[in-house]
Amino acid sequence: MLPQVDKREKLLWNSPIEDSIYEIIRRRGQAVCVLASGDPMCYGIGVTLTRHIPINEIIIIPSPSTFSLACSRLGWSLTEVETLSLCGRPPTLLNAVLYPGAKLLVLSANRQTPMMVAQLLTQQGFGESPMVVLEHLGGTRERRIEGIACGWNATDIADLNAIAITCISSQPLSLPPRLPGLPDIAYRHDGQLTKREVRAITLAALAPLPGQLLWDVGAGCGSIGIEWMRSDRRCQGIAIEQHPTRLQYIADNATALGTPNLKIVAGKAPSALQDLPQPNAIFIGGGITVPELLETCWQALPSGGRLVANAVTVESELMIFQWYGQLGGELIRIGIQRAETHRQIFRLESHGSRHSMGCFKTLLTPLMVTQKSLANLQPNLEQIISVITKPIIGEICHQVKLSYGDELRLDFGEMSAYSHPKLKHLRKGSWQFGTRATPWIFQQGDQVLTSTLQVNIDAEMDTVKKLLQQSLENKELINLVVDAQNISLTLLFEGNYQLILEPDLQDNSGLAYWELFMPTEQVLTVGPGLFWECKSIHKRY
Repeated sequence: MLPQVDKREKLLWNSPIEDSIYEIIRRRGQAVCVLASGDPMCYGIGVTLTRHIPINEIIIIPSPSTFSLACSRLGWSLTEVETLSLCGRPPTLLNAVLYPGAKLLVLSANRQTPMMVAQLLTQQGFGESPMVVLEHLGGTRERRIEGIACGWNATDIADLNAIAITCISSQPLSLPPRLPGLPDIAYRHDGQLTKREVRAITLAALAPLPGQLLWDVGAGCGSIGIEWMRSDRRCQGIAIEQHPTRLQYIADNATALGTPNLKIVAGKAPSALQDLPQPNAIFIGGGITVPELLETCWQALPSGGRLVANAVTVESELMIFQWYGQLGGELIRIGIQRAETHRQIFRLESHGSRHSMGCFKTLLTPLMVTQKSLANLQPNLEQIISVITKPIIGEICHQVKLSYGDELRLDFGEMSAYSHPKLKHLRKGSWQFGTRATPWIFQQGDQVLTSTLQVNIDAEMDTVKKLLQQSLENKELINLVVDAQNISLTLLFEGNYQLILEPDLQDNSGLAYWELFMPTEQVLTVGPGLFWECKSIHKRY
């Protein structure tokens, strides 16, 4: 394009292109002219250069892009077209944008690309789709070649070409939707698969945004990372898995579902997480009980990052409850039942249940969302509640209140004023325990000092209040024990004082047996019946 008499230095584009980029960067401070066709900021060299050189050092003069020129030749609206580049990218990216009626514009890598695209379309059930190859758009050698994907046989094609495709199929196709929750049969797996319904809930909690990066830790067959990337072509994902067969499943599934750029890391977390780029979100689908895994993942997140972990086993559930007690966030229990036929009778078959915890990492307090869980006389209920309440052990009881209706309220931890203007003269603890209307016994050792079962508290309010205040205020809470069989609760204080709550499981008043307000702005409520929940104080009802 320059006359031969021009003696200024000229550089030709080399392969790999990084070598040429290096030569350009090496000449920073000099006047360098980079010649490129079309729009350099549309899959062009301008995008690459701006990653290395500040835009205030560059002047970009664009021409019409290949996509614009192609639409002008075909009469297509560019805003209604799926566009992508296969230059240096796998053809299976097409799998993410195939659907009946779709119009695709594809930048080819070379003259072989149209044939590869035609074969892929045919394999995916779109063999009847018309294809138009546009060569040398905007130049003197511009040419178009037309055909049908299943019968494509053109080979005399220029390397510089683009492909226009109208996706057509006369046969009904079962295509994976764009939304999370693809059918389980969309994946190759060995059973290590986050089921469809749970996957949809998990992706909703992870909340993918364009350009963000996900770590899928213990990826199994890669379903979470794949659907994260399918939510937007700019989303990035890293799947971490140690099992050799599952690593192949991840690669196969990513290719089949249009996310071949999912990065796969073979190794065991947390050691395999070292040196990975910082994620915006992390999903832990397996290995949550591995030492230091949760700690490593939490530390890796930036402020505002999301962590979601699923658990099925008792051990992993306990780990989630422990972290939920520390971080707050969102805790849900997911149970799935599907209709199945047995001897011509429909019935709902349970497909197990699991707990899922989601947290937003913030500089202040975690984001809390109302959630519920049902005890159902689980053998590990004592452990679950004790894990949630573990941080209160060792706190000092600073205030005892007794109100009519026998409700006893104890304030532990740091004392502060209420935020409500009308209550600013009152103080509360960072932990607040309330007995609600549940019968209670107060004793020292084996000696009962007072009890709602023996004393008319309303009639002897002042005497009982004074006894409790003298005995419990400024005393350390030694332990908190739950009995899952009858939901009874025992608070053990220094001095061998014990406050014992014995709920009436037959009580149909609908009132909770007891509640505990926590510094994480959550409240743990137990009862009525075998129901308990831990949720945000901002969404109590």
